[in-house]
Amino acid sequence: MKEQEIMSPLDKEIVYRRLNRLERILLTLEKNAQVNREDYLKNEDLQAAVERRLQLAAQICIDVANYLLARQRLELPDEEENLFLSLAKAEIIGSALAEKMKGIVRFRNILVHEYLEVDPELVYRNLKQNLSDFREFIAAITGYIGT
Repeated sequence: MKEQEIMSPLDKEIVYRRLNRLERILLTLEKNAQVNREDYLKNEDLQAAVERRLQLAAQICIDVANYLLARQRLELPDEEENLFLSLAKAEIIGSALAEKMKGIVRFRNILVHEYLEVDPELVYRNLKQNLSDFREFIAAITGYIGT
């Protein structure tokens, strides 16, 4: 019996609620990504909103990873950025995605802990280039837990 088969519908609901919230955040971020670079860099309100949404998106992925690892009784790593490597080791997500998510955690840590030094250019690059990583994460987790 695969590990995923022992998850109850209630457990799946916990994960799906978070993935649905992530989906809503991504829809807004995708609209924000339509803004050109110059307009983004001039709009501090938009910058703050994007930073917060990217932080929340990353945090949701961290929460889902923590939940799945704990639920499957897998060892939790000592560093948050390694959560996704643990998911890959357990064959819950692929190793390439795990590396991408590790980078997202590092970026989230910049947003949370180094907020005085956040480079709007870096945030804009992440907005334009990394949203598909979140979508890949949603697809992988949905594929793992099923419906």
